[in-house]
Amino acid sequence: MIINTLKENNYEAFIVGGSVRDSLLCRKVNDYDITTNALPEVVKKLFKKTIPTGIKHGTITVIIENEHFEVTTYRIDGNYIGNRKPEEVLFVSNIKQDLSRRDFTINALAYNQDTGILDYFNGLEDLKNKLIKAVGEPNLRFQEDALRMLRAIRFSAQLKFNIEYETLQAIKNNSNLICNISKERIRDELVKMLLCTNPKLALSNLLQCNLIHYIYNIDTSKTIDFKEPWLFFDCIPKDLSVRLSHFLYYLFDGNISLVEDSLIKLRFDKNTIHSVITICTNKYAFKNIERKKDLKKLINLIGIDMTYRILEYNLIEHSTKSMTIKKIINTLNYFLKNNDPIFLKDLDITGKDLIEELDLKGKDIGLMLNILLEKVHENPKINNKSDLLKLAKNSLYLIK
Repeated sequence: MIINTLKENNYEAFIVGGSVRDSLLCRKVNDYDITTNALPEVVKKLFKKTIPTGIKHGTITVIIENEHFEVTTYRIDGNYIGNRKPEEVLFVSNIKQDLSRRDFTINALAYNQDTGILDYFNGLEDLKNKLIKAVGEPNLRFQEDALRMLRAIRFSAQLKFNIEYETLQAIKNNSNLICNISKERIRDELVKMLLCTNPKLALSNLLQCNLIHYIYNIDTSKTIDFKEPWLFFDCIPKDLSVRLSHFLYYLFDGNISLVEDSLIKLRFDKNTIHSVITICTNKYAFKNIERKKDLKKLINLIGIDMTYRILEYNLIEHSTKSMTIKKIINTLNYFLKNNDPIFLKDLDITGKDLIEELDLKGKDIGLMLNILLEKVHENPKINNKSDLLKLAKNSLYLIK
């Protein structure tokens, strides 16, 4: 409808970029971008609902039936500032000029029903050969926008494509420029890499191109041999906290403080940081679980969900101990099925009961409840008010 409306008003318009690429690869298309020789003011007039999303750079968002479509005027970019954004954009009337400024050949494809596919840079051939190749001179592309280096590696991992030799060399040559990119942008690309189906390839390329060195300020040539733990990375559950913890734990040789610093530096949210640190800190907790009460203590400390995540993750990494870990998981399932008391809230006694019956006050209440919980972990049968009050009276000496 958008393309036809522009055409009926004597303008060109094409679907462009990732949506064309993914359609040809039979991948799910999340959104459609449209490029046109109509100026932004014209686009605004031709459609009822629009948002001037990036009017300075020629982009108008057109809303059709509550769906958003970005419509951008053909343009070429002026000088780039800080290896990231053009100082200005110049609108042009030729779509080939517009496509020539794009990052990779497979993203420089355009399509409409009348013309078919426009492919000025052999993107179709590169799709066929499963290659990520820069449009034009690769060094220039990455110097214009250093984030493209991470995008190349991310596309390679997501699509299981190789990075063309000269493009890969250009990433290595310009890897230091990643320091000029915002932490949030780097974080977002890393997250997409870690959660794709082939993260091992992404990590290998990040390492090979020395980008890990510049992102994390770590000497990857001398420190840890973390390649081996990454060999089975693709098998780890697609959970951001789990994959991040595995990546960072070995990157920083188990130094939890450095792991946390790296997460803060890349502006991860507090929940993700907490989850990653919890997983890293309790990475080998399963080795200390010999009795049921040990497992209950761990669950009480980090929660049911986190315990499952750590155990399932270790099930893959420590395959030689898989029977031990499976047994622990089965025990955890048994606890939940039988409503075994694990948390303070599961006790058949409250702080109010301790105040009324034993005249406990302040922090002594919490101390006593935790003493009782530990006893209940050992013997769930005593989890009734009568037995717990008796036990509390006999344990008063422990808090005095």
